[in-house]
Amino acid sequence: MIYRHLYRFFLSCCYPIRLSALSSCLVFTLLFSISPAQAQQPAQRYEGRYRLLDSITGTAIYDYIMLEGDTVKNGNFRFQQFIEHYQDSDTIHGFVLDGPFTRNVKNGAWRFVSRDFTVSGNPQALDARVVYNVTGEESLLKTTFKSGTVDGRYELLDRKLVDSDAADTTYYAQLSYQMGQPRGTLQGFAPQLQTQGQFDEEGFPHGDWRFTHAQDSAADIIEIRRYDHGFFSKHFYEIDQERYEISHIGFDTLVRSGQGLLTRLPVTSTYFRALEYTELVMDTTALTGLFTDGNLQILLSRSNQFMERVLANPASYRGKNVWQRVEGSKIINPIRIKIRKFPFSDEEKRLNIANEKLLRETRLIIANFLDNPAVQTGRFSQLELARSFAAFRIYESRLTALAPSIAFLVDEAAEYVDHHAILNRKKLALRYPDTISYEYKNANATYSYAFPSSLTNYDVAAINQHLTEVFDDVQRVVQTSGAFLSNVMAQGELTGKEERLIDLRDSVIQLFSDQELTETFTTLHQRFSEPTNLALESTFRDYSLLSVQDRLLAIDSLLSCYQTYAGLHATLANLQQRIDELDAEYTRSIWNAYTYTYMEERVKERLYTIYNDQLMPYLLTALEQNLNCDTLSASLTRIYSLLDRMMELRMEDTRQLERQLRRAPKDPERYLEIIINNAVNEG
Repeated sequence: MIYRHLYRFFLSCCYPIRLSALSSCLVFTLLFSISPAQAQQPAQRYEGRYRLLDSITGTAIYDYIMLEGDTVKNGNFRFQQFIEHYQDSDTIHGFVLDGPFTRNVKNGAWRFVSRDFTVSGNPQALDARVVYNVTGEESLLKTTFKSGTVDGRYELLDRKLVDSDAADTTYYAQLSYQMGQPRGTLQGFAPQLQTQGQFDEEGFPHGDWRFTHAQDSAADIIEIRRYDHGFFSKHFYEIDQERYEISHIGFDTLVRSGQGLLTRLPVTSTYFRALEYTELVMDTTALTGLFTDGNLQILLSRSNQFMERVLANPASYRGKNVWQRVEGSKIINPIRIKIRKFPFSDEEKRLNIANEKLLRETRLIIANFLDNPAVQTGRFSQLELARSFAAFRIYESRLTALAPSIAFLVDEAAEYVDHHAILNRKKLALRYPDTISYEYKNANATYSYAFPSSLTNYDVAAINQHLTEVFDDVQRVVQTSGAFLSNVMAQGELTGKEERLIDLRDSVIQLFSDQELTETFTTLHQRFSEPTNLALESTFRDYSLLSVQDRLLAIDSLLSCYQTYAGLHATLANLQQRIDELDAEYTRSIWNAYTYTYMEERVKERLYTIYNDQLMPYLLTALEQNLNCDTLSASLTRIYSLLDRMMELRMEDTRQLERQLRRAPKDPERYLEIIINNAVNEG
């Protein structure tokens, strides 16, 4: 019997770079079969469940010997874990980790392969097996260990597969290690990028590292990063064999002046964040059209992403050190570089942390104040709330602008760039107006408000002083408003209902403002969008001007009203459908013997013309001009009554009714009386 949900995956041990050769490396079958090469004949072999050091459980086959009562791995080791989700999605996730041990020490060629596949296509018979194709992604790390130390070629590979064939290699890097230190040349590629660099005898990047950026409709751009035994000293772009130097404000430009000592730093994401914090300056006068705003930074980020993967995390996959999942080898450390450090003083570090906390707490207080239903309703009738609401909106915008600078200063990467130079180049100044504008009792007004002094100096002490002033003022406003807010918040029922009221109002406004994004968008939705929004805002403002006690009396009625408006959106979609259906009912096709075509004609033309040209426009206009909670239901009822009656009249003899319409005065109300109420004089 063949079992559908047992799989076998056999993978060749060779991984050439060329995609044309990769497609033959994969076969995906229903049965696991493992054939590890044997470096020596072991005394014993284990096959069964195995738990890695990071507690991942799977199956393993390995050779071992017994020494003094201990199990000592000696020979080939292979661990694999595959998890099938066949009941839900026919997907397979897992990895293989294999290589040889010499007395519990990694010694020889090792590889780690991770796979995320989905079964694709139809099953095919192959000898006594059933084979399925797979589509998905595969990642490989491959190297050689010598007595537990990485030594030899090191490869990283990500690729996509379609129907078991290699479709695209999305990342490849190859470098060499000599007893734990990188040596010689690094080369690799990623989408739109090819990379080549080299290391010195101490394992530092050295010389010109070249990054070739492929452009869709222009010549390739070659980026050159020059390293002086680990120190990033120059940066160029080379186009048509012409070089254009790039300056990094806050980074290598100042280091070259000879100030300070260089720090030996293991490459981590911190280093690349520091590099991207710098402002790039380059004379692009001769390159108009090739470089646009942000283009330099995009290319820099692309190169950084490639380098970070291989320099900062050479042994990592999805946050795990793959070689340390099983004992027997030394840790492969990140590559080291040299960089000048711009350390914060102990006081600056304290202030940076304090500023981040001040900013977070102040923004939270402001957000809670602005979102408070009592504030949103009370600001139209309470003068102090109206002014405070307007002032807090200004604080909110200024603190939002300041937030990226605060986040930069608390990032450890800020100590590897000249943070003063970077902040000064931004020329961001927090300035405040002398007056605020607000709305109070249906009138617009202005008021002089004592904001803190503008912030123009990005010294951490100046930022701290400014944030402290803002925090103190915000606290003062909240405490001043406390008496009113406490009075309202004490009305728990009212507060909860007002939260629902505001959510309901906002959801209805959203429905009528995003019609272009919905499939049910009709001309009726477009017509009633603005009247609906105006009605909601008007009723909410009128409600907000009431006293607390009066709001308690009015809230239930207004909630019911807004529920009616919420249903209006679906009602208009249905109404448009009914109008279109009625139009089709009163239209028929007849064969024209002269033109040999079908022609459309209107059935009961007099009746339909009165309905279409006078009655429906009349009722829709009445609905639009009197769009309020008191009349909405009645207005919609009249429209649907007309549609229902017109559908009935399609199948009735209407000659007498049409005579009544012809004799009646041209008054829509009289027409409605005749049609809806069937006010026809019999006989």
